[in-house]
Amino acid sequence: MTFIFRLRKNFCSYDPTGVNDRLRLPCFLARSGADIRRRNKQGTTPLELASSLKQPALELLGFFHVERRNADIEKCKVCLEANANTSFKPCGHCLYCDDCGIRMKCCLNCGQFIAERVLTGPNSTFNLRTRRLKLVNKGLAMVMPQVRGPSGCSFKLQVVPAEELKTGPKIYSMTRNPRGRCIILNNVHFDSHSESREGSELDVDRMHALFTQFHFEVTIGSNLSAMDIKDLLKGVSKEESQKDADCLVVILMSHGKEGTIYGSDGEEVHLEPDVYGLFNNCNCRALQGKPKLFFIQACRGDQWDNGIDEVRETSDTSHGADEDSRMTSRRPSKRMPGVSDMYIAYATIPGYVALKNKQIGSWFLSAVSEVFTEHACTTSLDGLMERVHEKVMSYDAHDGSKQTPSVSKHGWRMGLFFNPGIYVQ
Repeated sequence: MTFIFRLRKNFCSYDPTGVNDRLRLPCFLARSGADIRRRNKQGTTPLELASSLKQPALELLGFFHVERRNADIEKCKVCLEANANTSFKPCGHCLYCDDCGIRMKCCLNCGQFIAERVLTGPNSTFNLRTRRLKLVNKGLAMVMPQVRGPSGCSFKLQVVPAEELKTGPKIYSMTRNPRGRCIILNNVHFDSHSESREGSELDVDRMHALFTQFHFEVTIGSNLSAMDIKDLLKGVSKEESQKDADCLVVILMSHGKEGTIYGSDGEEVHLEPDVYGLFNNCNCRALQGKPKLFFIQACRGDQWDNGIDEVRETSDTSHGADEDSRMTSRRPSKRMPGVSDMYIAYATIPGYVALKNKQIGSWFLSAVSEVFTEHACTTSLDGLMERVHEKVMSYDAHDGSKQTPSVSKHGWRMGLFFNPGIYVQ
């Protein structure tokens, strides 16, 4: 099936690799000058075809070369959604619709606001003028149902459900409904002179939607002092209901430095004793042997990763070290270490800053949301985080800055699958 679009190739272009016309159609309806009411030879309009496509099948790639100056578009994505019952994550440009006046957000991957509205008369078309001429990352448009997050922002996030339950002697049990508690703590504003963390509300909305669809009971705390953070987490660690849980998730978002995050009052919360220590096998017996996940979106220093040019070379030198480890075993009773089954995911490596954007939130949690949404149905937590690392490391800030996440595992013994959409009462 072929459709002809009035796409001005001298103004914008795209890479159709791997995407057929059927999947590409709604993406280009929103970006080209296509007449969405005109019927083709088979008597079908693009809108009718767009309406017939099932959401899970629609993964749409659309690439823009923003050095091109103008493009004409007849309908914005919001109007297209209303007519075709189709929705998209925006890609490439930020647009205004002359029909409805709604602004289309900038590319979720690159975060750049690169277009402005220009009135063109009564024909309800757009003219796009680029404010910036560099599109850092190519965008991905994916069909998702609309969700309204706790902050009131509307966005799209739909976790792909698992088709089979992952269980076994080497896999943590993740079968209950609810799985357990998910605590999201986000500090945006601070009493001190620290800069506000604008845009972090988007991370809260994403994490809330993600772990709700993973069957967790989600609790959100905002702008908490250091003492409030400690008290809240201590209370969670003492809850008897944890005995019936499969897992615990704690997501912390704030300013920080190595080993520390800050409360809204500017006081320090030390991660090792004040967070992780509360959930060790001594202080939280209800979660002994159960996975405890921590996601830390905070700086771990003030260094910036400016990136370097890649140099490929080979070396014949290999080196290693042998260490003499002496282990003592005790026969009378089975004991467990004081700390085990902890998985700690940091937005960045020690000593470095963690990057975020006011329009898209943090690089790290944005990648976590995108990867977990699509791949948690089949992939273990370790595999998911490998994808997250790869995605974040591929990002470039406008000044060329880079970021590298890191993971620390304490007594992590088995694989973990979230098994979204599947539970056993």
